Amino acid sequence: MSEIKPDVIIPYIQTDSPMNPLTVVYVRPQTNKLNYETAIIKGVQDFGDIIYLANLNGKLFIKNALILEHYSTQYIFSIYAKHEIAKYPEMIDKFESHFKVKFDEANIIGSFDALLSLNIDSETLFNTMVDDCDFLRMYEQTIKKIDNLYIVNYDIPAIIKKYDPESNIFVVAARFKDKNLKIEELNQAIFDNLKNNMSTPIIDEDKYKHMEWWEKVRRTYHISGNNIAACFDMIDFVYNTKGNNVTFDEIPFTHSLISKGIITQEKLAYLKNYNLVRTNPDGKLINIAATKSGLSFEECEELIKTIKWESPTPL
Repeated sequence: MSEIKPDVIIPYIQTDSPMNPLTVVYVRPQTNKLNYETAIIKGVQDFGDIIYLANLNGKLFIKNALILEHYSTQYIFSIYAKHEIAKYPEMIDKFESHFKVKFDEANIIGSFDALLSLNIDSETLFNTMVDDCDFLRMYEQTIKKIDNLYIVNYDIPAIIKKYDPESNIFVVAARFKDKNLKIEELNQAIFDNLKNNMSTPIIDEDKYKHMEWWEKVRRTYHISGNNIAACFDMIDFVYNTKGNNVTFDEIPFTHSLISKGIITQEKLAYLKNYNLVRTNPDGKLINIAATKSGLSFEECEELIKTIKWESPTPL
């Protein structure tokens, strides 16, 4: 069997300069079309320099369990559901406050179990619309109430199914021209380019017309939400000139963290695989990959220094 390699158009070359923020943008399998690729490239070029451009064959996602790696925290919650939430008093409080039901009495299940319990397929679960009172997002985990079930991370089964051997994923990594530019500005530029092309409809826009634009485009393409998330995205979607996934030591920001002795590669791998951590001095629970996008490298570095490493370990 021949080795499966990405189709790299612009190779990623490791560099430590300039230390400007990086971001990764990739299309969803159902929107891997030329007009989407064009809109993304146009939007990116207004704000940064493209430092990597590739098409990832769907077989890579199967061979390397790539999409499971990418959604590892959500996947863990979608399997163990109530057991995982029970580790965090903050999550229990948010759940009880939103749904007006006691956590111990609620029928909380993962999305894969929900497919069996409801006897539906993953697309039906994904597309089932509920009222705001029956939906909760907390720490980047979602809970959708259908009948008497509280379903954790309803979208994971449908997402995984889309990344099949026939899919092809267009990926761009870019370095911002100015460290003060915001990811939201880049995201808006890509969206504007999509909307300006009448042949590029947003996926299911009529169905989701009540949503804000950034919620609509989440179904079209992915963009790194902040500097830390960008590093995690690069680990999954960026390949070096040898055809291997890049390592944390090849990414400027995480290379700097490692070189300064702030964090090890092993702990960075932990954070990527399980994003929920507590920080000093008050033990606040955060999702490290979903911190606000405006944080500079220096602020991200200080945030990582505050992590309390006794956080629950993933199953």
